[in-house]
Amino acid sequence: MEMAEKAAEKQRFRPSFQLTPRQHTWIFAAVAILSVLVYANSLKNDFVWDDNELIVDNQSVHSLSSLPAFLAGHFWSQSSQPSARGYYRPVVLLSYALDYALWDESPAGFHLTNIILHALAAALACMLVLQLSRNLAAALVVGTLFAVHPVHTESVTFISGRTDVLATVFVLLSLCLYLAERGREHLSFRLPLALMFFGFGLLSKEVAATLPALLVAVEIASPSGIPMRKRMLLHAPFWLTLAGYLALRFGLLRINPQIEGKLSGLEALLTMSTVALDYFRLLLAPLNLCADYVVNVQRSISPLNLAALGALALGVVLALLLLMKRRFAGLFLLWIFVCLSPVMHIVPISALKAERFLYLPSVGYCALVGLMGGW
Repeated sequence: MEMAEKAAEKQRFRPSFQLTPRQHTWIFAAVAILSVLVYANSLKNDFVWDDNELIVDNQSVHSLSSLPAFLAGHFWSQSSQPSARGYYRPVVLLSYALDYALWDESPAGFHLTNIILHALAAALACMLVLQLSRNLAAALVVGTLFAVHPVHTESVTFISGRTDVLATVFVLLSLCLYLAERGREHLSFRLPLALMFFGFGLLSKEVAATLPALLVAVEIASPSGIPMRKRMLLHAPFWLTLAGYLALRFGLLRINPQIEGKLSGLEALLTMSTVALDYFRLLLAPLNLCADYVVNVQRSISPLNLAALGALALGVVLALLLLMKRRFAGLFLLWIFVCLSPVMHIVPISALKAERFLYLPSVGYCALVGLMGGW
């Protein structure tokens, strides 16, 4: 029985193609190039909506000397809107300043940066699945689908949507470095690099705070066999980094959400359950996309929100059951739920629904499709 289990596990991780590391690099490059080609037509777009307030009319991003101000202030420091003062994203502001130094007020340069970041995210999604599954076909499906999925349009073509793209790039970089580190006998430079990228992710957008939980899920789905002591040495720094970020943001800088007319607990539960269910619909069938959703706040129980709550609860239970059986399907289904949690109004935010919120969660969906298509 034990030999049969080992044989099955070996078959599970059997590479579909025997390629050299250099050939793997070409695969990642092909995914990145596809990402660039898909969004190349956005280079002719102008600044729109928040771009004007965050970039064009924001004098602080017109100079690289504003870095101390980025680190000490909130994301919308130039805005008089109370609801805009609860965000801390200095890395995004720095990226605007770097773009402005290179391109001045030419929107094409800013759009080019977004496209390059998306290409990097797609290549990293491909790399992540390859590291976990060792199946090149599955990884290629993941990278390709992530590169072209229509739900990413807002995040990539809307310059201010860069927050989600940057956070995702840093989360995936950190996770890939963690996976490379845990297989080594002795700690190396990869762990400090992973922590640094995690920190950059936290300073890009709040969704990066889900990474420590994702690491735990990865360890359950794909156990490394390393001793508990080393696992604690690998995981503890990520939780400490998250704690340090929270202490800096909420304790020292006091950058707290200031949302007018925020939802009650019941309103959030009923409203966001239907929103979350529609997020899954957008991943499965990205039709009727919208750049600015109007969400009706639900204040009473109805068959619709009860059905949504039930479906989501079943999804979470299924993800946990599959995860405990060490199935990658459980890991990536849970990935979607975990990465959506920061926008479920557990902590109030200014928007009820936006397609850009699906950028990091969609890695989990693309991985699920890739695992089905590649095996």
